Parts: sequence; structure tokens; C-alpha cells
Amino acid sequence: MQFLNSARHRWGRFRTGAGLLGLAAVLLLAACDKSTTLNDDLPAPAAVNRLVFYTDTVTVRSSTVLVDSIPSSTMPYLLTGRYVDAQLGAVSARSYAEFNIGPELVPDATQVYDSLVLVLTPDTYRYGDTTRVQHAEVHQITSALRTIKPYYTKDDVPYDATVLGQRSFRGSKQLKPLRVRLSNTLGNALWKAGQAGQLTTQDQFTTYLHGLAVLPGATDNAAVVRWAAAPTLTLYHHASNDPATALSYVFATGGGNPHFYHLETNRAGTALAALNKPGQAIASTATGNRTFLQAGLGLYTKLEFPYLREFYQYGNTLLFSSANLQVTMLSSTTDKLLPFPTLLSAQLVDRANHPSTIIAPSIAPVRTTSVRTNLEQDSYSLSLLTYVQQVVAGNISNDGVVLNPNVAATINRAVLGNANNTEAPLQLKIYYTRVVQ
Repeated sequence: MQFLNSARHRWGRFRTGAGLLGLAAVLLLAACDKSTTLNDDLPAPAAVNRLVFYTDTVTVRSSTVLVDSIPSSTMPYLLTGRYVDAQLGAVSARSYAEFNIGPELVPDATQVYDSLVLVLTPDTYRYGDTTRVQHAEVHQITSALRTIKPYYTKDDVPYDATVLGQRSFRGSKQLKPLRVRLSNTLGNALWKAGQAGQLTTQDQFTTYLHGLAVLPGATDNAAVVRWAAAPTLTLYHHASNDPATALSYVFATGGGNPHFYHLETNRAGTALAALNKPGQAIASTATGNRTFLQAGLGLYTKLEFPYLREFYQYGNTLLFSSANLQVTMLSSTTDKLLPFPTLLSAQLVDRANHPSTIIAPSIAPVRTTSVRTNLEQDSYSLSLLTYVQQVVAGNISNDGVVLNPNVAATINRAVLGNANNTEAPLQLKIYYTRVVQ
């Protein structure tokens, strides 16, 4: 079988690999997608030779880009906590929520105030070390949250410096709903307002409490915990003639009540210390032949294929069968405390690094054994066939793609190798067929 060695000599950008048996050639031809304009004017089958090749050395330039902020007020979750990651620095999460008056609160004059308690209900998601003690610190926000325009993970709102309540805990998977007793100053203020008939509407309620902020301890280094976006604020009281029977009134949130979580990071001392503006990119050659992903914080991996259009010299004689991208996590950077993205998709991107159309559906990682190290490693395999076809056909600009760790309400991260990384090399394998008269 003939090989396309001229491609290697002429371009110096990619080479062809081993030829395939005739049967394989027939199968590949049967699988070819003829939707691209490159394939529209092929000569009749009887008049052609079919030459099947592949290349795995197409130049791929990779970088880590910071995309714009991720929406969080539309998520049914809140995140709080702080963890220091050796790869990506300190990650902090804090949450904000408003509460609903519900039915009017008009306590009987014979009833007595007891306490005010915030309850946070966790799910099973954690990021960081759940064996360490951490804190939930509650503050009062100083103005009402907006209800129309969404909040993003980069957004923040002011809160009062006074700590209304604090609770220490460990973020294990067995964590039960967290109860934080709040200041009696706020509790008594709400109680007296209710007795005075001043808590019968939502507008009246917000004059006393705009909402609450839940922060991690400033020096915590434990875990980020995910909570349901429906914390409850419960005012406990009792009848003066029956102190043993607890009564309660619940201020709820969730649903249409404004809520969001804020994420921030301090990457000082890491390979990405200089990455701080949306749209900015740092080449993998400047970060140890690595790129980074982190959901929630907008770290994407960008891939560019600068010489892909050189396939166009073969015009309508070229058929692409597959273009498979494999990106692999560096085993030396994986940590069971820091989950990696459970799904990864590929999106078109413009020159300003704004992601757009998804061109490869979400793919879960697969664990394999490295032929280089004989160690287990986790890889994502995505088809870029549509991108290759459309670029070579001239239907889209060759601005590259970004890999999106699109898992909502997480901060999962991964460290990937580039094409020159010996531990976890990136590979793009393109199988194609030339039809020669």
C-alpha cells in the first residue's frame, strides 16, 4: 500500500502512519462522511484507487485560558468552604441567600422568644480534605439581592463585618444538616417586630433582614461543601405557660428567592499565577508542558491546529474517516480529595477566546494503563471529525477549540499533558482516504 510520505517532506508538520489492509480500507471508505464539500465531486468508484492513511503528528498547540464567569444564581446549590490546592492555589467559596416571610409572623403576646437558627442541608459533593475541621460563618448582607439579572461566580455583594453565628464541622459524606445558632440581637429584633405587627409582608421583613452570607473561616484549609439552595431560618419560641413545648416559625428560601455562590482563587506561586483576566491564555510550554481545567472557576484548555488547512491541497480527493483527540491527566497531579471533571466537551472558540458551539458531546474519562509507564491514568477521548472536516473545507475559521469541564456547581479540576509531555502526551489521530484516478 502506498503512503503519503510527500506530506511529511513538504510540510514538516505531520506524517502518515502505518497503512491498513485492503479490507480495512473498504470499511473505512464505507464509514466516510460525504457531507463536506471536499467529498462532493469524487470520480466514479471504478476509475479510482483508494489509498488509506493516518497521521498522529498534526501540530497541536495547547494553552490554558480563563473564560468569563459562570452563572451561579440559576443553580439549585450553594457552595461554601476553602481549600489550598498545590496545583492551582487557594480556592474559596461563599454563598448568599434571601429569605421569605411566608405567612405573616404575629406572635401571641404570651409567647417567649428562644433562638434563631440557620439550617444548611448538604448533598454529597466535596472538594478538598473532609477530615479537617472547618467553619461556617454567617453574616448579614447589607442590601437586597437583585431578582432579574443573574449572578455569576465572580459576582459579590457587601455584607456586615459582624459575625451573627459560627459553627465548626468536618465536611464528611456523613455530614447531617448543619445548624448554626445566630445572634439573639437579630432574633429579638425579628421577634419584637412580629409582636408589633411589622412582619406581615415581604417588604416589611427585608427592612430587618436583607439576607445572609455564609463564609468559610479565613484560614480554613479543608473542603468546599455543596448545599441545597434552600437554607432555612427558624425562629424558635414557646408559650410562657408551656416552656417544654418548642414552637417554630420558618423563613424559607429557594425557588424564586435570590441566591448565588461566589468563587475566588489565589494562584500566587502556581504555574498560572499570571492568569487573571477573562480571555487571557498561557501556553502549555510556559507551564511545564501542561494545561489545566477547573469547572466553576473558568479554567479551560484551548487547542489550536495551525497547519490543518494544508490538507486542502488534495481538494476533493480527500475523505476523512475519523479525527480522535485523546487528552490525558497527569497521574502525578491527581488526588482522591480533588475530583476531576466527570464530563468534558469541546467547543468552538474565537480569537478572543470566547467559547461558542459545542462540536464534541460530553465525554466521561476512561481509566487505562499507560504503555510508557505501565501505570493507570485517566484520559478523555473526543471526536473532532466535524471540526477537521469543516476547517479543511473552509466552512469555519481555524481558531481552535476549548475543552470545557462543564459540570455545574463544582470546582473539579484536572491537569493535562500537551503533545510534548512524556507522562501524558496529547494525541490527535486523523484517519483519511485519498482517492486517486
